[in-house]
Amino acid sequence: PKTFYHIAKKGLKVEGEIAYGIEALAVLKADVDNLGAIFACGLPVNLFTISRLSTISRKLHEFFAVYLPYALETEKNGKFKEVYTLFAGGDDLFLIGPWNIMPELALYLHKRFKEFVCFNPELHFSAGISLHKPNIPVEHFARDGETALEKAKGEGKNRICMFGRAVKWDKFEKLLEIKHEFEKMVKHGISKSFFYKLNEFYHLKCL
Repeated sequence: PKTFYHIAKKGLKVEGEIAYGIEALAVLKADVDNLGAIFACGLPVNLFTISRLSTISRKLHEFFAVYLPYALETEKNGKFKEVYTLFAGGDDLFLIGPWNIMPELALYLHKRFKEFVCFNPELHFSAGISLHKPNIPVEHFARDGETALEKAKGEGKNRICMFGRAVKWDKFEKLLEIKHEFEKMVKHGISKSFFYKLNEFYHLKCL
C-alpha cells in the first residue's frame, strides 16, 4: 500500500529526469441524483413491486461496488490504479487519487454509468472534486468533497463541480479537451508563462 504522499507524487508529470507540476491529491465524491424519486415514481403502477425495487437497488450497488473496483484496476491500461477507494457502494462513491487523474476518471465513470442505465435520461449522478495536500486530515477531504458535491447538486444536478465551479458533464468534457490541447502546446514549445498571462487576462475581464 502507498501513503498519501506517494499517491500525491503521481500528480507530477515526468519528462526524462525532470518532474514538474504539483504534488496534490484530489477527492472525488459522487452519488446518484433523485434516488428517492426514482424508487417512488420510476416504475409504472402495474410494474411497481418490491422485487423490482430491490433489483434497481442491487444493480446500482453493483455498479459502484463491483464494476468500479474493476475499472480502477484494469481500464485505460491501468491509468486509474493509483486511485484509492474509501467507499463505493449503494448509490455513491468516495475516492482519493492523484489530482491530475481524477477529472478524467470522473468523466469516464459518468460515461460508463450512462451505458449501464441504457442512456435513460432520468438516471444520472452528480460529482464533486476537491484538491488537497497529502498532509491534510482525511475528515477535511470528506468535508470539502461533500461541499463540492452539494454545489454540483445545488446548481441543477447531473453536473460536476471542480475548482468551485459546477458545470454540466458535456461542458466538462469540452474543458478537458481544451486542457489536452494546452498540454500539446506546451510540448511544442509554448511557455507556461503564456498560460499564466491568459489566466491574468481572464481575471481582469471578470473584474
